[in-house]
Amino acid sequence: RQLMTDVPYGVLLSGGLDSSLVAAVAARYARHRIEENDTTEAWWPRLHSFAIGLKGSPDLAAAEVAAAALGTVHHGFEYSFEEGLDALPEVIRHIETYDVTTIRASTPMFLLARRIK
Repeated sequence: RQLMTDVPYGVLLSGGLDSSLVAAVAARYARHRIEENDTTEAWWPRLHSFAIGLKGSPDLAAAEVAAAALGTVHHGFEYSFEEGLDALPEVIRHIETYDVTTIRASTPMFLLARRIK
């Protein structure tokens, strides 16, 4: 319920139902100033949303639509197939598995984390 921080905060947004719901809840609470009992609207920090996908990815388009509806400051990133391949050894080292499904889901998140850190 409380989003307190000295720096802007954000959510990872794929445009799917799960991440959109999390972003909606965060956006709802980010709009109010907790130090004033949620009675006034916050002007800062604004909620940021982040998405990543291959060029032309429907996830990027869906995330942009969701971000616009929620009023977040949206940051969409594209990565190339080659970037994904180059990141595989490091992704596998961090997630400590060779499970294909896990690697496939973790690679874009790894590349996104690099860009937003």
